[in-house]
Amino acid sequence: MTSLRTTPLNIEFVARRLSTIVALVILTLTLIAAVTGILMAFYYQPMAISAHTSLEFIDHEVNYGWLIRRLHDLAGNGLVALGLVQIVTLFVGQRQRLS
Repeated sequence: MTSLRTTPLNIEFVARRLSTIVALVILTLTLIAAVTGILMAFYYQPMAISAHTSLEFIDHEVNYGWLIRRLHDLAGNGLVALGLVQIVTLFVGQRQRLS
């Protein structure tokens, strides 16, 4: 019967890996937000009178406009949330620079 060797959990190693994964997800969300923002810019009218009307038009009249708008919304909210997670993992992994 073989015994399983347990190794101590290296918090710095885990924090570095988590930081790398979060950074890649942040990059992906940034690209999604940029592409969907460009697509929405074709139909969005940033005037006080017609802003809500143009969003309704994007949601209901543009092919897959509801999906583009929802992806843009989720990417923006995900960027904020993962940015905060990234800050915490940088401090836990002690990757900040002391000046």
